[in-house]
Amino acid sequence: MMYRLFRMRYCRRKILHGEGCEAGFTLAELLVVVMIMAVFMVGVGAMIESGSSGSMASYALTRIDEDANTVIDSLTRQVRVAQYINPSSSGSVLYFSGDLTGDGNMRPMIYMVSGGSLVRGSSPDALQSWVEGVESITFRYYRYNPDTRQMVEITPGSSGWNALVERVDFEIRFSRQAGKLRLGRTYDGSVTLRNRLRS
Repeated sequence: MMYRLFRMRYCRRKILHGEGCEAGFTLAELLVVVMIMAVFMVGVGAMIESGSSGSMASYALTRIDEDANTVIDSLTRQVRVAQYINPSSSGSVLYFSGDLTGDGNMRPMIYMVSGGSLVRGSSPDALQSWVEGVESITFRYYRYNPDTRQMVEITPGSSGWNALVERVDFEIRFSRQAGKLRLGRTYDGSVTLRNRLRS
């Protein structure tokens, strides 16, 4: 700025003495201005990108929380009224039956993850995609040991294991893309079977 003022005064003096003066920018001045504008634009672009990424991440996490609440609520409500755990259940598949609608009729239900979605249905042939963005779901089964007065984990596959189940714990891993970021969260739940059929 000071240089420009000095140059303008210098040109005025030359003009007063009848000499010509070019008051335009020099190449060096133009390069400095271009560099300053480039740095400014890069800074503005970075701020816009940062704000956009933050907004996308916030939206993705909100969606994950909403989906997790929906899954946990439904899963907890239905498993609580389960009366029978199918022996086909495992650490990644929960297959059970119970009065799921409150009309007194036993209905089967399956929960598992397939192709990045949580799927559910009344039979292996009737599974439908329910909630997207689920990486995995893990089930653990427990029975009450009256001697130790503690819940003991049951290994699926052992003889008659499914008739002993009194509690089901689950862990759900969600993930969602937010711009260049891949965000993930894990949620846990635990359900005691209220109406389990005793053998």
